[in-house]
Amino acid sequence: MTGTIDVSPFQAPHGLQVDANGTLYVTCDTSRKFLVIDPKTRTVTAAIDTEGTGHWIAVLPDGSKAYVANKNDRPFVSVIDIKARKMTGKIDMPNGTQGITVSPDGKRVLAADGAHGGQNALWDRLQRGFEDRAGFKSRRRDDFGDRSAQRQGSEHL
Repeated sequence: MTGTIDVSPFQAPHGLQVDANGTLYVTCDTSRKFLVIDPKTRTVTAAIDTEGTGHWIAVLPDGSKAYVANKNDRPFVSVIDIKARKMTGKIDMPNGTQGITVSPDGKRVLAADGAHGGQNALWDRLQRGFEDRAGFKSRRRDDFGDRSAQRQGSEHL
């Protein structure tokens, strides 16, 4: 271990992400905050309200936005504008979320639905709508681009 970073007064750090520039992002679920941390100075540079108990984070490759998966108490994904330092939207996830990631090109966000039996929701952030919602057992997306499987349904925001 090379050191620690004190995130107090924020509580229950949970999800972690690092962007290409080395900036560290942390969710503090009890405090309902998304923290931006400078790892060189080991200080919190921003604490952004997520309006939910953020557990997992997906940060766009360019570091401009983050998507925070709220587990069960708030059935949505919080959309964070990192540069503006504020929450700018919500993506409805009626059953909560159990995980989240961004495609390598930053065009899509994949969130694991918290429903029993497991579902996934593929959100096309450029078209601002759901491309697909499907059960994990019936759908395979190796690179977020496989559309050969039969569509299970679509929902647009």
